[in-house]
Amino acid sequence: MSNPPSLSLEQIGDRLWELRRWSALLLGLGLVVGIVTSLLLPVRYRATATFTPSPSGGDRIRLDGALASLGSQFGIDLGTSRSPLRFYPRLITSNWFLENLAVTRLRGDTSIFLLFTAHPPDTSAPDYPRLLEEVVTKLRKVVAVELDDRANIFNLSIELSSRTMADAAIEKAISLVTEFDTQVLRSQASESRRFIEARFDSARIALEAYEDSVAIFLVHNRTYEQSPLLQLQYQRLQRRVGLKQEVYTSLARNFEEERIQEVREAPVLTIVDPPHVGWRKSYPLRRIVVAQFVALSAALILGWALLTARRKEAPNA
Repeated sequence: MSNPPSLSLEQIGDRLWELRRWSALLLGLGLVVGIVTSLLLPVRYRATATFTPSPSGGDRIRLDGALASLGSQFGIDLGTSRSPLRFYPRLITSNWFLENLAVTRLRGDTSIFLLFTAHPPDTSAPDYPRLLEEVVTKLRKVVAVELDDRANIFNLSIELSSRTMADAAIEKAISLVTEFDTQVLRSQASESRRFIEARFDSARIALEAYEDSVAIFLVHNRTYEQSPLLQLQYQRLQRRVGLKQEVYTSLARNFEEERIQEVREAPVLTIVDPPHVGWRKSYPLRRIVVAQFVALSAALILGWALLTARRKEAPNA
């Protein structure tokens, strides 16, 4: 089996010169098709915002108790001591977050659901679950989260066909994250406060019961100092009262601290760069689209020249 003839650059150049008219026509066609395609592609504007987790009381958010419970309801796996920098992007891409973002009104009666389906979100419609799933799938493609572990920040971006809608969508995204933060922290603080309150009430009842026992003992044994056995019983009662008093005092202090913490607990997400939308569209980049079509045309011309040149040289081989 004979090998195909090798071609020199001079032969390829000569063949390209022979096909110069067709090459110019094909390049012009690629240029026109690229321009038309770039004009027909749907336009999108990108809204961006930058955040940093700023948990109070340490560099890690407490991901146990109420937070783990709420996270599991949204399909988010939250272990203990999990970095909040990894938690928030997972929250933003969760079904709970995207579904709420899709159906919430952003400008007047307009929503992302309406923007993607041309129909308002109607939960009573039989095809609403299917449409919502499709909207969430599309929304997941235009919502992006970029992490910067060294700076401990992440960037959220949303691309939509309208500049005002993109701006409203990212504002709503921030409010959803803040709402989740507030709900989680308040639930967690309330859960801790209710537990300590129950223990505090039990300790108070137990302390009062032991104090009543001491009072009854003293009523029935006014001269207990004269009896070693009664003195021993009295000392035992006093030790129990003292122990219950320490437990009661400690729980009372913890109860007050939890009540204060429940009131002043705040969202743990700080906005580093406020939401903003670029005046230039983020997609399509017309120059790149046109350049891609012209490059494809050039590749076709080169391939055509190589193929015809080899066929021309084959009989002479």
